[in-house]
Amino acid sequence: MPANDDLQKAQRFREAALPYLDDVYTLARYLLRDASDAEDAVQECYLRALKHFDSYRGPR
Repeated sequence: MPANDDLQKAQRFREAALPYLDDVYTLARYLLRDASDAEDAVQECYLRALKHFDSYRGPR
């Protein structure tokens, strides 16, 4: 994949996912009851989301 495609993918991901980052962290913090574990869970969640972002087709 050319570098320009990577930049466009990253930009689309930022626009789609980053507005929810605080809410995702808040939920993880509530469920896990530990700030460090919540940070780790959110990081893993966002890394997986980015990895599979090209296959996302929107809500059904």
